[in-house]
Amino acid sequence: MPTPASCVSAAKSLPGLCHREGAFPGRTGDQQTLFSQHNKFPQGLTCSHRVCHPTEAVWACTSCGACVDICPVGNEPMRDILDIRRDLVLMENTFPKQLETAFRGMERTANPWGVPPNERMKWAEGLKVPTIEQNPEPDILWWVGCAPATEARAQKTARAFAHILNSAGVNFAVLGESEQCTGDSARRSGREDIFFGLATANVELLNEIKPGASSQLARTACTLLRTSIQPSAGTTRSFITPS
Repeated sequence: MPTPASCVSAAKSLPGLCHREGAFPGRTGDQQTLFSQHNKFPQGLTCSHRVCHPTEAVWACTSCGACVDICPVGNEPMRDILDIRRDLVLMENTFPKQLETAFRGMERTANPWGVPPNERMKWAEGLKVPTIEQNPEPDILWWVGCAPATEARAQKTARAFAHILNSAGVNFAVLGESEQCTGDSARRSGREDIFFGLATANVELLNEIKPGASSQLARTACTLLRTSIQPSAGTTRSFITPS
């Protein structure tokens, strides 16, 4: 049975942000508290399922999963925090103002940056990057992701990977304007409804591509593509993650 000392030792291995905001118990004391004798929640704490975290920690958490991996008794603070976020966003309509633009973009244009679909391939201008319509039978279907397709700094990664694929003579294609956000950031921010809509649309899109069209699906972003969308689609395609 792990001792309190082993919990403190494990907590010291977490990113500094977790300690600074009190997202994990240990160095800063009993900041994650179970309330079993009353229904009143202390000021400054946000609670769900009788598990409470400092309000600042609820939105400071980057959902990296380090706390889940390191906990010696199997607690999952990150999942508690995501449950709290869902409750705050969906039930109380309470969330940081900075998320309004991202939510609106995912709802209207299927990406957090609000970039119109017809501009999604601008990052590939001057490069040989065929879409699935232009190359319907690729060996690799490249899921570019929202950030590499729409954010200026991340576009450098996409362009570099395109150069690598072309230099290696890989037969690949992208979804182009049809590609949209996986809903990863929406789900992590508490908007399960946005995630469900985007994930369902992506599953339908991938299923429209004939099974023999691509044996592998490469991604440069969106870790949720593997954990949520691939199982839902029932696809047997393997994933390649450039590093």
